Amino acid sequence: MHFLFLLPYLLQLILIIHIIKTRQDFTWLWLLVFLPYIGGLAYLILVFIPSLRSSQGLHSAGDAIVNKVQPNRRLTELEKLVRRQETIANKVLLADAYTSDGRYEQALEIYDSCLSGAYENDPEISYKRAVALYESGKKEEAKIALEQLCEKVTFSEPSKKLFIAKVNEDYDFIKEMFFDQSNFEAGFIAASYFAQHEKFDEVSAIVDEMKDILQTYRYLRKMENNFYYKETKKLLK
Repeated sequence: MHFLFLLPYLLQLILIIHIIKTRQDFTWLWLLVFLPYIGGLAYLILVFIPSLRSSQGLHSAGDAIVNKVQPNRRLTELEKLVRRQETIANKVLLADAYTSDGRYEQALEIYDSCLSGAYENDPEISYKRAVALYESGKKEEAKIALEQLCEKVTFSEPSKKLFIAKVNEDYDFIKEMFFDQSNFEAGFIAASYFAQHEKFDEVSAIVDEMKDILQTYRYLRKMENNFYYKETKKLLK
């Protein structure tokens, strides 16, 4: 009985996590908060259920909850899944989980095994491999891998463009990305670089712009970006 009472709140939490993780329009968050039943039903029908066709949306929302409760459970389940069904899709999911857990060498081993046959030049797997290389400290290898990849593929996703710019140490582009797109993560990365080189006027300009932008945001969007604002402010101390 207690579980049934909590079920609507659990469902609402899953949908909120799904909205944030998959970067949906933040209007959906307001609908879920102020019109939970109508907004939740609309989101289920129009966004959440269709996203299950690719299963990526379900992984994003479900994994966030599972990882909070049992951090290693998802990883253990994926390892078992790969032992049962060693498909490319399952192996990539496991490698992604290893990367998230900081086990980069294991992730790289799997990514390398996936980049063969029909998937030899797969851009998504190649990109994820470059991320694991960079995070493991192999920055030059990551840079070379991305250069080769970008000769064949053009990435349009802001997160990928930001990562590529960071690997290439193109901090002018990252700074422009912040001011043009209000990307707070880009602002923090650029400010960190400027602080290391004692260009505190540049850091101050980014902090002031963040502050002005946050004043125009409503609560939920402000909460999402406030972390980078606080971390960037610390660079001035």
